[in-house]
Amino acid sequence: MKEPVDLLASATEHAGYMTPADAAHFLGVGLSTLWRYARTDPTFPTPARPSTRKTLFPRRDLVAWAESKREASQ
Repeated sequence: MKEPVDLLASATEHAGYMTPADAAHFLGVGLSTLWRYARTDPTFPTPARPSTRKTLFPRRDLVAWAESKREASQ
């Protein structure tokens, strides 16, 4: 029997969004640090809330934010 497909995960990956866990992993930080950035850094990308139980971060905005932080530290 085939494994069930996680349609939301597939759709978000193709739509260019990351879950908070994926975003934290991408940035190399923990979830609490990700949420601290979201709460205290005005330049951090604003998460989307497609439903009351789902939060997603725009992949393109996270990449741009990470690059700007890397450039600023050089």
